[in-house]
Amino acid sequence: MVHPTYFVYTLDAHEIVRVIEATVSIISSNSKEVQVLNRLFIPLMLAFALLVPVVDAAAQAKVQITLPEVPYQKSINTNVWLTSGQNSSVSFSGINWQIPVNKVLVIEHVSARVRVNPEEKVNVSITCQGQDLGVSEHQLTMTFQGQFDGFDRLAGSSPLRCYTRGTPAGLVVGFLRNSTSAINLDVSAEVSVTGYLADPPK
Repeated sequence: MVHPTYFVYTLDAHEIVRVIEATVSIISSNSKEVQVLNRLFIPLMLAFALLVPVVDAAAQAKVQITLPEVPYQKSINTNVWLTSGQNSSVSFSGINWQIPVNKVLVIEHVSARVRVNPEEKVNVSITCQGQDLGVSEHQLTMTFQGQFDGFDRLAGSSPLRCYTRGTPAGLVVGFLRNSTSAINLDVSAEVSVTGYLADPPK
């Protein structure tokens, strides 16, 4: 047995008004042919207007757009660098970001800044990962902003699209400095992340 296919169209209030205005312009005609057409057209339009608001919920769900659920923004900083050979590093990961277990963090923008000794260089990497999300690693370009109070300031900022969870490692932001010299500052490395928390993929 062949089942007929039905198409459901939804109109907003403005579209319905435009349809009614078009109907009125037709009614105003003195043509006998148009008046005969009106006897058929107007009842049809009334029936259509009654049916317009009724839309199948399942059909709506297929085209539903999920908006950001919970806005997210966080900044983390430190002045503690861990040394390894001729380099030193800072890493922010896991619990630092406080991502709820049942949510995915969708990152939209990231920025970082460091204050280091003159002529020192810093590389910043951003790793997004999580269950059913895969792994992606991004590099943030740090540029020299000038020297302030005897220290070089480097900064980087960029739009970014990646997905991460809170555990086990989740989002990892790492700073790698080409020196082990002490930096006598309260804050020498900082990163800021902006995005939103969403439901995980089904």
